[in-house]
Amino acid sequence: MVAETGTGRILRIDDTDTVSVLAEGLDHPLDVAFDGEGRCYVSDDRRGAVLRLEDGAAVVVADGLGAPQGLAVRGDELFTVEVAHRRLRAISPATGECRIDAENLAVGLPPGITRTEPEPIPGVPGRPRQFAGLAVAPDGALLVSANGEGSVLRLTGPAE
Repeated sequence: MVAETGTGRILRIDDTDTVSVLAEGLDHPLDVAFDGEGRCYVSDDRRGAVLRLEDGAAVVVADGLGAPQGLAVRGDELFTVEVAHRRLRAISPATGECRIDAENLAVGLPPGITRTEPEPIPGVPGRPRQFAGLAVAPDGALLVSANGEGSVLRLTGPAE
């Protein structure tokens, strides 16, 4: 699965390299994750939401988030990195209930710093965007790519 951010689509690429569209019309999808039942979740930073794909439609699991980017599933919880608030949020996909698991993460640009993008030059790729990724380590720890400082944070805690 691939979040095709610029087109607002989620694509599936199978073993034969055949591409199919699973969902379209999203604002700015950035990451995808799957739970143990095979359900697909998507973070959309411009919409400020985490969505679940159901038969090609995007159903809101949690909204009002601050630019969610990296997404990972651990057990029966979904985790996302809220770059605008520099924190890790845990979400129950079943109920939508949320809690904050970590704050003051080194993600996104440091407070007070802005980044301006130069005008695109046709045929030349633009500068890559920063992305705060998230993964689950084999021992259950959460790994956050702290793109604000160029490190990887290992988060462990009682939820494991």
